[in-house]
Amino acid sequence: MEIDREPGLIVLDGRRRGDRAAGFFVFRPKREFNDSVARLGYGPFDLDQLYLLATLDARVAEIRRLDDLGYKNLSDDDLFAMHIHGALADHILEMRELGFGDLSVDDLLATRIHDVTPAFVKSMADLGLETGSLDELIAMRIHDVTPEYVEEIRKLGYADVTADELIGMRIHGVTPEYVKAVTEKLDGRK
Repeated sequence: MEIDREPGLIVLDGRRRGDRAAGFFVFRPKREFNDSVARLGYGPFDLDQLYLLATLDARVAEIRRLDDLGYKNLSDDDLFAMHIHGALADHILEMRELGFGDLSVDDLLATRIHDVTPAFVKSMADLGLETGSLDELIAMRIHDVTPEYVEEIRKLGYADVTADELIGMRIHGVTPEYVKAVTEKLDGRK
């Protein structure tokens, strides 16, 4: 079997018996890829780096799109991390459409690592929840402040709760069940 990618060709050979498999592979780098990325200011990449880029299905056109979006002369580590986590041109454009222009590489990576997707950002905006920053959205994801959690807390009488307060509630283990139990106790109901 062969996996043909711009950085190189991965040739696989192996055998499978039942649920066990064994084999080997050969990686054949493509000089054209190194030549093309060199024109964009990258490389030359060594064999290990080319293999990594091949497994990530890196493409010259995508690197060029990053360049066009202002992500020029990235370090090798940043370029690899952006490919590993999918912090590529389409994601950058989606985040820009939501008002997050010119994010740093670290911020882009954080959005992908913590699953701050455009859908998540939109769902919080649809709830009317004002988030002060990207860091706040990331903290919401880290601490599991979901749209469902926000709705449940609001249904319990806390319509004006802020994003920061919701994060604090989650950090301290405040569940909707806990809020309901405390509210009933304070109201004299058991």
